[in-house]
Amino acid sequence: MSLQFVTGSSGSGKSTYLYQQIIEESLADPGRFFLVIVPEQFTMSSQRQLVQMHPLHGLMNIEILSFERLAYRVFDELGINPASVLEEMGKNLVVRRVAEELSTQLPTLGRNMRKRGYVSQVKSFISELSQYHISPEEFEEMIQTPGMSASFYQKGADLHRLYQGFMDFIEDKYITSEQLLEKLTDVVEESLFVRDSVIVLDGFTGFTPVQNQLLLRLLPLAASVSCAVTIDPSESLFGEVAEEELFAMSKKMVQSLVKMAEMTGVDVEEPVVLSMDEASRYPSEGALRHLEANLFRKEKSVYTDAESIHLTRAENPKEELTYVAATIRGLLRSGDYHYGDFAVVCAKMEEYSPYIDDIFRSYEIPLFKDEKATILLQPAVEFVRSAIGLVEGRFSYDAVMHFFRCGLSGLSREEIDGLDNYLYESGLRGKTKWLHPFAVCPRGFDAGDLVEMNRIREYFIGKTTDFLEAFSKKQDTVRSFATALYELMESFEVEAQCDA
Repeated sequence: MSLQFVTGSSGSGKSTYLYQQIIEESLADPGRFFLVIVPEQFTMSSQRQLVQMHPLHGLMNIEILSFERLAYRVFDELGINPASVLEEMGKNLVVRRVAEELSTQLPTLGRNMRKRGYVSQVKSFISELSQYHISPEEFEEMIQTPGMSASFYQKGADLHRLYQGFMDFIEDKYITSEQLLEKLTDVVEESLFVRDSVIVLDGFTGFTPVQNQLLLRLLPLAASVSCAVTIDPSESLFGEVAEEELFAMSKKMVQSLVKMAEMTGVDVEEPVVLSMDEASRYPSEGALRHLEANLFRKEKSVYTDAESIHLTRAENPKEELTYVAATIRGLLRSGDYHYGDFAVVCAKMEEYSPYIDDIFRSYEIPLFKDEKATILLQPAVEFVRSAIGLVEGRFSYDAVMHFFRCGLSGLSREEIDGLDNYLYESGLRGKTKWLHPFAVCPRGFDAGDLVEMNRIREYFIGKTTDFLEAFSKKQDTVRSFATALYELMESFEVEAQCDA
């Protein structure tokens, strides 16, 4: 039983060193399991790197896992069938249901629960509490802390009711991903898969309390545990840690693991310190090497090769992206670069995202955007929302124009603009008006315009009549509503329009 840290600056080859060690040991001892634990988002890339490095290009007794995947692996070994695990969408649905049931008991937050994104924020808050092992009872004690403002107490009281309601609802029926690790902690000592294995922790800057509880069990079970730590070689791993230090998180992670090792009687070996040599990720004399060594440091050295770094000023994000795309296009034409050689990094993705696709497409540059894509504002989703909005809004001006402007109504922009002007000037509102021919001809419109507006009206009503009738039956079933919505999408050929 041992614990060892492999330390070094970013790009010094910590992962490569650990993976090489794992490969050599796995070949020498094929009867032992070797577990590489990384954050969930790195499991695929780590597996690819290990396969490429392995002389046989295959992993027999090496497994790349996240903490959650480790849980399922152990449960499968022990024949444990955990309750259904609630994913993020499931948590949102439970929070929404609990909020509806407790609506009269949420004087402060109740009116906000229908706001877009608010349920998701509450879900994230509950997940955070669970992740840090804070029970509803402990959270209630925190709310009662003397000196807290009245507004904090009022919001906290509502959040406590939601948290308690959430936990009561899922009890004995579901578990969250945070509770999954708690269950793993309870049974991991029974696992022959984990016992006497070699464990590598890579890609972490710290661990949550739930993960720490699991690691406390894993340390004495494993034959050895190695942990990659990103830190400047000149920094000390031990001693006092100031919050403002650049590598404070790395130091806290090290000291937490050392404390666990002391508690469980695990030996802490001398750390392996990797320097920036020729095998490192950055060229020895390059700008990236200089930035890695000097950025945010108290003592800095001056970089003399100014031609490697360019600063360009632009008026707005659109101009910035245009300049970047033109520069990439120019470098590609030189023949020395490929598309995969470029990465564009920005501080606030939301400010640049609206322009990226159009600008890069105009320069014929393929790209991958590393951002979460919201389903809102997608044409098909907007079509569904606007169709239901017609019923809820009772054919109000905003509801009708939302439907026509979702992009899938089958009308041209000129036709929709003309209808918009007509509805605005005529003041026609409500379902009844749409069920009868338009007779109002406001100033600026003539008989020909009125004929055109009635043509659009007949087209619209002809395609939506069955849908509107289905939604007018209050005692109908969810199935009939869904069927009517599906048939509406079929009548407007939504799928074909989206594929076009």
